Amino acid sequence: MLTNCGKAMLIYSILSNKKNNLKFLGKSENNIDMIMTQLTELKKHGVSLDNLETLKENIEDTYLESKLNDI
Repeated sequence: MLTNCGKAMLIYSILSNKKNNLKFLGKSENNIDMIMTQLTELKKHGVSLDNLETLKENIEDTYLESKLNDI
């Protein structure tokens, strides 16, 4: 089990390594907090990666598609 600090460090590392592939998210501290909240909410509501992939394939809004792709 990770503490919030550990989660933030892990997310920062992932964002740093993947920053060239991300359109919406960067590695700012605000995005780290936002991602931590998103992950908590997705887990709480039982949203899976398959759910996000299906939604991404069926969405017409390119801005939302970019966000979903980064997630």
